[in-house]
Amino acid sequence: MTEAEEQAALPDASELDGADLAAERQRLRRLWRRARLTCLLVPLLAALLAWMLAGDLAYFFKPRQPLDLGRAEDLPAGHLPAGGFVRIAGIARDMCIRSKLLGGTVKYAFLMGSEQAARILLEKPAAIEEPCLGAEDGTFSGWLLDVSENRRYQPVVEYYRQHFTSAPARGPLFLLRDGRAPGSAWWAPALLGVLLLLWLWNLWLAWRLRGRLD
Repeated sequence: MTEAEEQAALPDASELDGADLAAERQRLRRLWRRARLTCLLVPLLAALLAWMLAGDLAYFFKPRQPLDLGRAEDLPAGHLPAGGFVRIAGIARDMCIRSKLLGGTVKYAFLMGSEQAARILLEKPAAIEEPCLGAEDGTFSGWLLDVSENRRYQPVVEYYRQHFTSAPARGPLFLLRDGRAPGSAWWAPALLGVLLLLWLWNLWLAWRLRGRLD
């Protein structure tokens, strides 16, 4: 509800009488019920979004300094810090996959040099017409995700295991979203902040309308 609508909804009762006053009270009651319903629905929507965006929200508050994993070929077998902001250097083999996402076009690659490195896929920004360049040596930093059971990346995981012999047949696989620093996920808390403001506005409006109806 806009400020103009809210002001129009609250005329001076002294200017009304009889049937006009009754009609105005009905209109105020409808507005009050609408504001009250919004106060009930917005928290449910916020809870649903918080659940859906739990990973983005958690990553937003991660330290801004990446954890340096060193060279890919020197990675020891064992635990990788999934969900964190990491940096790793090594040779990345282009998988020749291009995909259009909401944030733009990306390409996929995998790290070479060791069995543990081969468990890490890369998602990098790319132009849709960018050619498949083979392998490149570089340093990559971003959000490290465990994609072993992630439905969103299952087509990439399946393609990797079907077409590249270096792909581990068993065990976890990870994906490094190169260039994705924690602060880049600002839209997730911002969206919840907008819902909070909407809830507070309707809560205040419902209270004010209730006072006019008493």
